[in-house]
Amino acid sequence: MRKTASFYFLKRAPIIQKGQCEAWREVADLLDFNAQERLRVEWMVFCHTVGKENATLTAQHFGISRKTFHKRLKRFKDSKYNVKSLADQSRAPYLNSKREVTLTWEERITRLRKIYPYYGKSKLKVIYEKEILAGCLGIIFRRRIWIMCYAAEAYLLFLALLTTI
Repeated sequence: MRKTASFYFLKRAPIIQKGQCEAWREVADLLDFNAQERLRVEWMVFCHTVGKENATLTAQHFGISRKTFHKRLKRFKDSKYNVKSLADQSRAPYLNSKREVTLTWEERITRLRKIYPYYGKSKLKVIYEKEILAGCLGIIFRRRIWIMCYAAEAYLLFLALLTTI
């Protein structure tokens, strides 16, 4: 017996058990969700029961944009209907580490910079022969240039004061 093409290609709506929505609410209670997170659970419950998988209707009912609802719905479906995916997620950037430059590094690099004033950070990194990032050298250079500019400015002010006296 041959099956129709729609059997193989068209997706069917997910089969949701009768108690599935109540289970989502119970899990939200167990996880101590705050009010916003519980509201997201209610979005999913409404979408799967009253909304009949209609995202536009659900978004209109709750007064949110369709884009926001689709983003949450996709995350919820990708996690295989795991309620934890509806919780707030961190918005911190992935790379937020600060480069730490020790005083010994800074002193050695400034000494090398005085010996080789025309070398850049990549050449000085090779000469230094330690595991130091070129970005750290850039930090040291900027810090030292600022200090040198500030010192030169102070010296010029001092000379100006001497000539006026």
